[in-house]
Amino acid sequence: MLEFQWFKDGSSLAGATQGTLIIEGVSETHVGTYQLKVRNPAATLDSASVRLELKSELPPENDGLAILTHPMDQTVPPGTDVTFLVEVGGNGTISYQWQWGDFNIPGARLASFTIANVQEVDEGEYRVVIFDGDRRLTSQPATLTVSTAPVILVPPQSQSIVEGDRVTFQVQAKGASPLSYQWRYNGINLPGARSQSFTVTAVSPTDEGAYQVVVTDSGGSTVSEPAQLTVTERPSNPLLRLSKWSRVGTTLVLEWDGGPGIVLQAKARLQDPVWQDVPGTQGASRAEQLTLGAAAYFRLIQR
Repeated sequence: MLEFQWFKDGSSLAGATQGTLIIEGVSETHVGTYQLKVRNPAATLDSASVRLELKSELPPENDGLAILTHPMDQTVPPGTDVTFLVEVGGNGTISYQWQWGDFNIPGARLASFTIANVQEVDEGEYRVVIFDGDRRLTSQPATLTVSTAPVILVPPQSQSIVEGDRVTFQVQAKGASPLSYQWRYNGINLPGARSQSFTVTAVSPTDEGAYQVVVTDSGGSTVSEPAQLTVTERPSNPLLRLSKWSRVGTTLVLEWDGGPGIVLQAKARLQDPVWQDVPGTQGASRAEQLTLGAAAYFRLIQR
């Protein structure tokens, strides 16, 4: 649900809560700088500021027919109502024809043109042709850009962590720059957790739960799927326990405290009679990245 509020010279205008602001009977009291704020539950966006001035006389171009204010570029999220406006001066009977690119828009013959519930297919250049008898003027084009919500490319991954160890959740997303982030724990926003990653330095059983992130750009917000954190009790003999595992796509990341004779083994099924050594995993404390293949079960042994 979008909320709108217009401002003049930094002060909110009472009752000006629509996507379009129309001022009837413009006078000196209306001169100033105007701006629109658009809000939803996730973010607040500010439009560019525009200055309203009064002109004492018409420009002498085209025998008195003149465009005083051209339509303006607009960038909006999908679903917004957009209005393009033109202000014209002249002494005759003035008529209008709005165009989208080189296409005449049927019925668009007023000084303003509104598109309800804007979508990406509405993007492009809009202009208006003004007629006064045989005289004709074409406005400068105004570009409509529809900003869509960001796309999450790699969501946070579920992890099982030994109590007291460190855990980091990360997200990769694509959208209109700049992107902003807000991490959540069991649906509640975490204060200050506004980076692309979120870290708990020493996990405890109370940290177990669902972690997700809200990614926001000028077009809206996208919420990631929740990643589950499981906290396990620290073993009495940490040398023979995996201290951390996580999965990113087809890559499995394992961490453990190694030592003399410690080796990682794997097999495809629990029913298989033989555990196979994973090459190169003997030695001291280490982290290992493995490509998921036939192996589905891992263990540490000490020889």
